[in-house]
Amino acid sequence: MNYFHYLRMKFPLYLISGVVLALVAFMAVSFHRYDNHLFNLLFDLQTIGLNKNKIQDKVEEIDSILSYFKNNYQLEITDINAEAQILKSLDKLKDHIPEARITATKFTRDMGAMLLPVEIQLNIDSYNVLVHVVAYLDSFRVPDYKIKRLYISESSPGAFVLQISGALTMPEFN
Repeated sequence: MNYFHYLRMKFPLYLISGVVLALVAFMAVSFHRYDNHLFNLLFDLQTIGLNKNKIQDKVEEIDSILSYFKNNYQLEITDINAEAQILKSLDKLKDHIPEARITATKFTRDMGAMLLPVEIQLNIDSYNVLVHVVAYLDSFRVPDYKIKRLYISESSPGAFVLQISGALTMPEFN
């Protein structure tokens, strides 16, 4: 028997069957990966469908917070100018305590907040005035008035001066 002639006749058949087997293996691996990809995509779409209600609840919560700030604090959160809000609060402060001498310096920025240092000097004749002024300053929320120093001194016998150092602060929304 002639092995060379036998191998020469069978070699193209072996070569073709090897190529076909390689193609079949490649297709099997490709289809398996594609199947996994489709399965993961389907899972992600189902997750999105299940979380749709949670997302809608969060959107409604954000809308309610925005309307709360707009109704209670007259703030339009989507377009806030921190300097303008601080100056409006400074005007309110001057209107509420007209007998006080209020001094504001220049705006500064500190850790994502806009600050306006404000010093208040006021003649007080009773403890109630002191409590009223400090309670009013403490009522500021947006922007907030942070008291750094509160000092009471006697200007003349029986006359007292209240000096408050602090700053109107507002977070910057940039």
